[in-house]
Amino acid sequence: MILFANLLETAKCCWVEKIVCTSTTGILEPGMPEPLASEERLASPSHFKGPYKRSKFLSYLEVKKRADTGWPIVTTLPTAPIGPHDLRPTPTGMTIVAFLKGRIPLLARTGLNFVDVRDCALGHLLTMARAKSGERYLLGGINLWLCDFLKRVEPHARYRTPRFYAPHWLSFLTACASETAGRLWPNWTPFVTREAVQMSRGPHFSSNAKAENELGYVPTSSIDPAIHDAVEDFVAVGLVPFATGGFSSAQPRPLFFRIADHDGADAKIVAASSRHD
Repeated sequence: MILFANLLETAKCCWVEKIVCTSTTGILEPGMPEPLASEERLASPSHFKGPYKRSKFLSYLEVKKRADTGWPIVTTLPTAPIGPHDLRPTPTGMTIVAFLKGRIPLLARTGLNFVDVRDCALGHLLTMARAKSGERYLLGGINLWLCDFLKRVEPHARYRTPRFYAPHWLSFLTACASETAGRLWPNWTPFVTREAVQMSRGPHFSSNAKAENELGYVPTSSIDPAIHDAVEDFVAVGLVPFATGGFSSAQPRPLFFRIADHDGADAKIVAASSRHD
C-alpha cells in the first residue's frame, strides 16, 4: 500500500484536478437477485480471503482517508468486463477461453454482472467529468447466471453449456490441486483458485442506479457484441484454436457509445473506429 499511497500523494503535489481510482465490485457485499449489491454496503474485511480483493480494499481505505479530508478523488467499481484487447486475459476472459476449449464440464451456482469494457471505459470518463468527490460508483451492465452467460458464448463454440452443477467440495479440491501444480511447475497457470471457488458459492449481482442517476451512465442492453469481440480477439491471438463465427479480425469496425446528457438534453452519439490486428 506504500506505493499506492505515494502515487496519490504525488498526484496531489502535481496539482491533479481530480483523481479517479479504479477499484472493484469485489469490495462490496455480494448482491443477490434481491437485493442487488450497491455502493453503500462494503464487505467485511474478513470476507477477503485472497490477495487481490484484500489489496483492493486496503487501497480503497487509502482513497477514503483522503476523500474525507477534502481531496478531489472518486472511486469506480467495475463489475466483470468483457470485450476486445483482453490481453492477459482477465478472469472473465479466461472463462470464455476455457469454455471455447471445452474445459468447463460442470457449472457453478453463481452469477455475475457483466459489462462491455467500452461501456466501463466510458463510465470512467463520466466519473471524471461528473462525479462528486468522495463518492464511489458501480459501473456494470447486465446480471446473468453463469449458465445463461455460457449460453450466450455457445454460438461461437463447438461445445454446449453443461447441464449439471459441480458440488462445492469437488470444486474446492480441484482448486487445491490446481494451485499445488502452479507452485510445483512455474509455467503452470492454475485453472481455478480457492478464492474463485469461494466466490462461486453464490451470485454477485449489482445495480447501476447510482451511476445512471448521477453520471448519466447508460450501458448497452446486450452483452452479446462484447462477447463476439472478445472471442474474435482470442481467436486472432491464438488463445482459442477456432470459432464457428468465421471471424475476420482485420476488418475495421465502428464502435458507438451513447452518452446521456446529465441535464436532460438530447443524447449525443460519439463514434470511434478501431482496427483489430
